[in-house]
Amino acid sequence: MFKDGKPYIKDIVAGKTIASPLNGGFNLAVNITFASKEDMNYYDSEDEAHKALLQMVDMKADTPTVVTF
Repeated sequence: MFKDGKPYIKDIVAGKTIASPLNGGFNLAVNITFASKEDMNYYDSEDEAHKALLQMVDMKADTPTVVTF
């Protein structure tokens, strides 16, 4: 993923969750590390690939996403 000609996602790691009441019923977890909070905001609101992904998976989870900095 590029913004202004430079990569803005530093790392992406995805994997299956373990059976636990803490997983909220989800069976996949994804950790995305951004270069800055500004880049995270860009991904959330402007990145076309992210918009397409959200449409594809119809993201309507009742459980909030965990975001850490």
